[in-house]
Amino acid sequence: MGTGYGVKWVFLLDKGGEGLDLPAGGKQLVHKTLSGRPGDWLWYGWLMPRAARREKVDLVMTARGRETSAGKGFANKIPLCTWRLSDEGLIFSFGGTDVRAPLAPDEEVRSLPVGEREKLKEEIAEGREYFFADVTGMGASKVINLLKAFSLFKKRQLSNMRLVLAGAGTIDNLDSYKYREDVCLHPVRTNGLIEAAYAVIHTPRRNDPGIAILNAWRAKTPVIVVANEAGALNGPLPEGVLQVKPDDTGSLAEALKSLYKNEGIRNELIEKGASRAAGLSMRGSAAAIGELLKTN
Repeated sequence: MGTGYGVKWVFLLDKGGEGLDLPAGGKQLVHKTLSGRPGDWLWYGWLMPRAARREKVDLVMTARGRETSAGKGFANKIPLCTWRLSDEGLIFSFGGTDVRAPLAPDEEVRSLPVGEREKLKEEIAEGREYFFADVTGMGASKVINLLKAFSLFKKRQLSNMRLVLAGAGTIDNLDSYKYREDVCLHPVRTNGLIEAAYAVIHTPRRNDPGIAILNAWRAKTPVIVVANEAGALNGPLPEGVLQVKPDDTGSLAEALKSLYKNEGIRNELIEKGASRAAGLSMRGSAAAIGELLKTN
């Protein structure tokens, strides 16, 4: 639980939420359920409504509910606001009305002045330029493909570039990797890793909303997206990014080389990304959702 915007927030989770950024003084209410359809029935039809009533909440906001039989009966117990991902952002539904809340970058991400960026690079990669990839939760094979692509880039292009990986728990060690001295491993992603990067390599997860791309755009860091097509992301694409196919290490290596050799391409991506991210804010999205709840 926590407070913010004049209301009490209660987080109802069906599994552990390690790393969840809760408001000051907040606590987590966790209820483990069965997996699959039986788990949905138990969670939406019994556990969640019971917890919501116990906490005396006035409204439940959830990404699921109306599409399950258990969820259809939920509204008879607690008013329900649902949301779903779309190409235009998040669509919130309440009282028979839909409202679009554009996805927005983290407001703490920023474009760094040159001096500050150089200082941060010194801390992250001994002052050298680097490509950054957040591999948190990524399968080992995909991480290995990133390393293979970086190897090809180093073979094709003489440079002192480094590769910085965050959340690299899937890598046991790099002892056998030829360019291990040029790879930096960080336990978690931080905004600074994005802000100081020469470019970001982003591999979308399932139903990825594209926030990582928006954050890079806000930081004025170019983005390479490893995906089959724009539709792999429920977010703003494809303009403003370089796109390569998954498992095509050669194409990814060429994309890295293009950004390294051609400042014109890099600057064009930075300009397009910054333009698309401009004007987007979490406060604007929150205001749209708040108006929906007030008027219904």
